[in-house]
Amino acid sequence: MIMFAAPAWLIAMPLVGILGVWALWRGRHHVQRVSSTRLWEGLTGEASGKKSRHVDPVWLMVFLASLLAGLALAGPRWQSATDPQVATADVHWAIRGIAGQTQAELFVRIERDQGLSGTCKLIVAPTEMDEFTGVVKQFSVADLRQGMVVQVPNFPELQATLTAGPHVLAKSTFIRRDRPPFALLTAVARGGKIDPALLRLFSVHPSVTTDDPTIRPAVLLVDDPRFEADSVDARTLVIASPRTPLPGNTLKQVITPAAPARPQSAQLNLAAVRVNRYTSAELSSDWEILATLDGHPWIAMRTESATPTAPLRRSVWLASNPAQDGNWGVDLSFVLFFGELLDQMYPATVGTAPSDVGVVEWTERRDTSGEPSPTVAPISLMPGAGLAAIVLLASASLLLFRRAHLPPA
Repeated sequence: MIMFAAPAWLIAMPLVGILGVWALWRGRHHVQRVSSTRLWEGLTGEASGKKSRHVDPVWLMVFLASLLAGLALAGPRWQSATDPQVATADVHWAIRGIAGQTQAELFVRIERDQGLSGTCKLIVAPTEMDEFTGVVKQFSVADLRQGMVVQVPNFPELQATLTAGPHVLAKSTFIRRDRPPFALLTAVARGGKIDPALLRLFSVHPSVTTDDPTIRPAVLLVDDPRFEADSVDARTLVIASPRTPLPGNTLKQVITPAAPARPQSAQLNLAAVRVNRYTSAELSSDWEILATLDGHPWIAMRTESATPTAPLRRSVWLASNPAQDGNWGVDLSFVLFFGELLDQMYPATVGTAPSDVGVVEWTERRDTSGEPSPTVAPISLMPGAGLAAIVLLASASLLLFRRAHLPPA
């Protein structure tokens, strides 16, 4: 079966053919003036019959070379026919789990399958093809096309094999990569915007994952006047913008001082910080005021103590956006404040085991030795067509050169 990489160039071949036919027709019907002596040339006894008109070989070579050049531009390739007896599919899978848990999850989905019907068999085990210590599942082809999630053992190394009868569709080795990830989520209502200083601060974490809903968030940045704090997962540090309501926080009015104001704090060094705008609020007694501005709360924190059934939950409300309403975002106290908050929320440090909110991932190493190949790699015909065109053009040039140097008859 012949395929083309750029089939649009095939239009060049009929165009060359049409031009060639037109040139031949024009040459046969075009009237040229000749001298009367030429009409009598060669009219000897044996040559006085009617002479047939022939096509010049040079013109024919150029015509064929043009056709081959148009064919080469289209990028012809020869592809052998597929074997309908071989079952194949593009298998996409990944393993992800939570640190400290005994089970992880494997997601598997097939695409562009061929020759598949009935069910497929999935084997996931610590050692290759071990059906006794691992997980063995049977899935229909229709379910695998939609995607399936399977509980697998949380081992440092796992072998996964997906088969369809005697055919191996995919075979991979997954190696666990223990690292403490940092999941950063944002919640922004229409017309809102997360302060750029906050985004820069948390985005520099070496293993940050931004706005991935499949990971339990470590930090949630909120700018939403309709935000509901009860919808947040436990053990998440919530950092709220000035217009975001939180439990026990009654927002009032936006105040713009006549001159940049300096906030006051007994815990933070805010000597170089100046604020151009802030929102006043009335806080309940369970809020801890960390900084004030003109007698109003400027930074406040609310902590729900950890219990056996409810882990630590902490919320921070900012009366001003760090960069948009002042210069706090470029002050060293800005980085130190949130760094200490993270250390208190997630005491795990570099070099230690991931915290209980850590997501553990497995890296895949695909083994393609046992996967069937229903087709043979396509063979490109473009070099052959191009070479033939070059040879014909070179032959035509050589023939013209020889004619130019032949002595006149």
